[in-house]
Amino acid sequence: MISRLFTIKKADFIKRKLTIIQRKLRLVMKCYSIRDFEVDEFEKKYKFKITRKINGVKLESKKQFEGTYEIDEVDEDRLSLRLKVGTSN
Repeated sequence: MISRLFTIKKADFIKRKLTIIQRKLRLVMKCYSIRDFEVDEFEKKYKFKITRKINGVKLESKKQFEGTYEIDEVDEDRLSLRLKVGTSN
């Protein structure tokens, strides 16, 4: 399981929650894009597939990844976002 911690602005996260999670997942997974992205905001879980670009050719992964996210308040302006990613069975 991959786990990574990010510090982000609270106002940005409130406005663009899903976009920020997707962008940070791209960094964690070292991929070109995230596709088939589904989020369960009540349980704070997500599922997605990735696309990699190697020598100009896009390769879509058939493997589905899933994970959770945790949000903690650092101070009144910043949040701590922890993403955990693993493969689905």
